Amino acid sequence: HEVVQLLKHARQASAQRTSLALRPSTYVETAAVDQLPANALPDEIMALTRAAAICAGADRLLVAVIRKDSEAAADQCRELAQDTKLQADATRRIASTITDATLSAKVKKAADASDRLVPQTVLGVKGALANPADPDAQRQLRDVVLK
Repeated sequence: HEVVQLLKHARQASAQRTSLALRPSTYVETAAVDQLPANALPDEIMALTRAAAICAGADRLLVAVIRKDSEAAADQCRELAQDTKLQADATRRIASTITDATLSAKVKKAADASDRLVPQTVLGVKGALANPADPDAQRQLRDVVLK
């Protein structure tokens, strides 16, 4: 979520610098490609569509854990890791084009934070599946996945 908000801010700052008109910012919240501005860059499209995939994957992951379906949970962990890597890589490329050094650093930091959530998520899934009756294990997983 933080990555998406920073990308929104970066795009707005870029648009103000270059006097490009933006369509309404609902594209950030929905991450729908058809709502992106016509001048959206490929990395922006990748970062925002992966954000939507990550949110949907997190929901499927929680359902798999609730159902105690370790195979489905493992599949979702792999998908989340792949989507997160794609999003973080695209976000870093976007950050490298931002001329505002502070904003660029924030965007890179958000991408790094997303990458760090993957191992935490995997550990949370393992703990929740190993201890399905432990409310702390379930809560810790939800805390990581819903960040």
